Amino acid sequence: MTDVVRKDVLTKLANGDYNCEKEFTLSMFSGKYKLVILWELGHVSSMHFNELFRVIDGVTKKVLSNQLHELVSDKLVERESYEENNRELVIYRIAPIGKTLLPIIDSMYSWGRDRIQDYQIPSSFKLDVAKDLNHEAKS
Repeated sequence: MTDVVRKDVLTKLANGDYNCEKEFTLSMFSGKYKLVILWELGHVSSMHFNELFRVIDGVTKKVLSNQLHELVSDKLVERESYEENNRELVIYRIAPIGKTLLPIIDSMYSWGRDRIQDYQIPSSFKLDVAKDLNHEAKS
């Protein structure tokens, strides 16, 4: 879905039919893992694909590859390949234009960190739900 939004925005922009800055900005990092990828790359000098794969919970290699491809295509992330021990290796780093998003992403991270407890489910509720599920499973 986010890929469709992104393509739609880019098509409208290419045709000169588009001037909504907010939607354009959101389309550049909309995607399930793009913010996380940008945040991770923004706080280190570079990372290999497998390093990103290990630090991003729940991502599949296919999704990570697609998200990185889009971020590179949008010039938010740079991809560099090099050879080491007769193997081609690839590193990713945040591009200069991607770095301009870091204050926004860091603010979003801080906002979420400061408010996440407001939305936490009380542990007693979790226990009650677990008991109910156990009871239903035995029935």
